[in-house]
Amino acid sequence: MPIPRQLSAPPCPLCDSRAVLRHAASTGHRAARGEQFACTNAYAGDHGPIYWCKACKLGFSPSPSPEVLLKLYEEVDDPGYLTESENRERHARSILRTIERRQPPGRMLEIGSQIGLLLRVAEQRGWTATGIEPSKWAVSEGRKQFGVNLNRGTVETAAFPPGSFDCIVMVDVLEHLIDPLAALRRCRTWLVEGGILALSTVNMGAVGARVLGTNWPGFMDMHLQYFTRQSLREYLARSEFELLSARPDARSFSLGYVSGRLAHSGRVIRMLSRAGALPVARNLRITLPTSDLILVIARPREK
Repeated sequence: MPIPRQLSAPPCPLCDSRAVLRHAASTGHRAARGEQFACTNAYAGDHGPIYWCKACKLGFSPSPSPEVLLKLYEEVDDPGYLTESENRERHARSILRTIERRQPPGRMLEIGSQIGLLLRVAEQRGWTATGIEPSKWAVSEGRKQFGVNLNRGTVETAAFPPGSFDCIVMVDVLEHLIDPLAALRRCRTWLVEGGILALSTVNMGAVGARVLGTNWPGFMDMHLQYFTRQSLREYLARSEFELLSARPDARSFSLGYVSGRLAHSGRVIRMLSRAGALPVARNLRITLPTSDLILVIARPREK
């Protein structure tokens, strides 16, 4: 199901300033299909037009309708996700340790849980964890394999009473949303006063994004927003959060997995990734460039 793409420069979704075209659609860009919306898709670096707001330092792509987007995510099957479960759980523990320096285990909501690996790790550490996820396949697998409290839904469709959670986690979610500001404001109401919001997202201000340009693997058809530290601070301020910390969010994966993800990236990146296809190298664990992803910890601003 193709996503309609707007050709004229649209206004910035954060500050409404006029944006400029930063990158045209990538060479060989494909119309969005369901498999391109899976976490493990091989289309990193394949993207539509990307616009840039000079005022608030936000990058973005024109959004599909909410109905089209929801259907694409509901229908995602992604069995390859489990092949990196050990590395994903290692990353989950890193995030939880960061959270627990400020907030002891309590009631946690994870938005965009996929199959619930972070939920399982959180429960092992003493959290009462609830997850929401749009993919029918992921919810079914998470319940069946891990027995986690995982439910179909999105940040836009879920309903929780005010003050339901001590912590809300969003890993690789904010960049997929049509309206991040509305989503953060909903999270603000679901958190107790003094609670913690932890979110990890792409950083368009990273050196890699500036050097690689349109070939940066962080540019993907399923990403609608591309943040910088400045635009993230502005989003948090407008949704009445206080920024507590921001750090690079390191990820480790097997070289074979990373190479597969880069199969449709720019020529130079494809050449470098071919090493991961060699039997001697594919199981090597590597850490991805840390500045390309950013982990933000925030709490509701006192009223």
